[in-house]
Amino acid sequence: MRLAGKFIQGEVKTITPVGATGHLRGGIKSTTFRQGEAIITEVAPDKEYAPYVEYGTTAPRRSPPFEPLLYWVQRRLGKAGKEAISITHAIQRKIAMFGTAARKMFGITAAKSENSSKVTRMIESGIKRYLEQS
Repeated sequence: MRLAGKFIQGEVKTITPVGATGHLRGGIKSTTFRQGEAIITEVAPDKEYAPYVEYGTTAPRRSPPFEPLLYWVQRRLGKAGKEAISITHAIQRKIAMFGTAARKMFGITAAKSENSSKVTRMIESGIKRYLEQS
């Protein structure tokens, strides 16, 4: 299960947008634990803004926070000073009017049939190894 979780974690990370800091991609974790008789593996982000990236947003009619956008403009676009501020304001207006597109990094990974086959084989192999050890 742990191996399957790490595989899915890697697949999600490869299509997760990096942004200015890489925190979203770096915050995708795989955790395996017992719950009663079940062994559960979760692959999930640890950033509160992850759902907005996964599902996108509708036009909020209000501007997103200025500082994170400014930081993104400076880091990703290499802009500074008044030019960075002007670009940041333009991005704020666009997001307020149109929202943001869904990136669906978890949805795309889950929908890939080849991922499903690989995970199934990993789980079957893990069960086989466990039974051989018992």
